[in-house]
Amino acid sequence: MSTTAQLTKRWGELKKFHLSFLDTLENEPAEFLFFKLNEEKWNSAQIINHLMKVEKNTFDFISHFDFNRKKEKTGIRNLINSFMLNAFLKSTMKAKVPTKAIEPDENPDIETMIQFYREHTIKFEKFIDQFPQDKLDFFIFKHPLAGKLNILQTIEFLTNHSLHHSIQITKLKRIYN
Repeated sequence: MSTTAQLTKRWGELKKFHLSFLDTLENEPAEFLFFKLNEEKWNSAQIINHLMKVEKNTFDFISHFDFNRKKEKTGIRNLINSFMLNAFLKSTMKAKVPTKAIEPDENPDIETMIQFYREHTIKFEKFIDQFPQDKLDFFIFKHPLAGKLNILQTIEFLTNHSLHHSIQITKLKRIYN
């Protein structure tokens, strides 16, 4: 599969999560969205708010990245770090939240998140469609734990991060119902 096709495929996977989060925000009752197992845990609205903030920060970084200023290909070390990060996100292992983690709002505004995902999905898709094919294996984002990632690795991280947290939302739904 060509790297262009890989980018399109990975974007499609991330976009499915965008649509799933939109569906949750638009169709689940507020009582569920703000239901917490305990005060230490995030509710579904906070989980989606966290994902929104992470993706917004990541997109802001990659959409303003200047390849003329920083031309650096990612290598085997970056590949290994990306693999380890994504393996963790796909696993059921638990770990302490990184110190640089982006915390959600205490009471996130549902309408703001709905608006974000509607607009952001369109912007992100346009960015992917226009991404320079000769830059697919160049560093474009620095993850706080995994380090430098290229666009494919960045999209894979965002997808697996969404998967990791969507599992939490599914568990909350089961307990709530």
